[in-house]
Amino acid sequence: MKFLKSVVATLILCTTLSTVAYDASASTINQTGTSSGQNEFAAQALVAFQFEDVNREFDTNKWFKVPSKKELKLTVVQWSEASDWINKPVLNYVLVDANNETVGSQEVEGTYKNQNHTVSFGTVKEGYYKFVLRNPDSSVPVSGNAYAE
Repeated sequence: MKFLKSVVATLILCTTLSTVAYDASASTINQTGTSSGQNEFAAQALVAFQFEDVNREFDTNKWFKVPSKKELKLTVVQWSEASDWINKPVLNYVLVDANNETVGSQEVEGTYKNQNHTVSFGTVKEGYYKFVLRNPDSSVPVSGNAYAE
């Protein structure tokens, strides 16, 4: 009986420690800084993607579902190694529906490395969507990442 109590106590301790460790690591992984300096969690992202040296067009090929009518926001970090004070990185983030029709487009100009930038595509209907990125200035290739919620 004494052995059984020690086994049960050990199992409870291990379960508690692993739950605490998992919660702490999940918070660390999902934590992102916002431009306002507050911290938010990207756990509810509908889609996330990375891109590197986009100089014309980049199709994310990541379809995601908007489960109900809602405001769709895209949070972006972008930069260019070729940018200077005249040539800033610029990308058009194009939202495309399942029929490959453009639903909306938002231009993001500038370098966002140490902070992110959020744009809204307004209220979108329930359905499947993806993003296509277009660079209007091929001499300034843009890299970065983004997530939608």
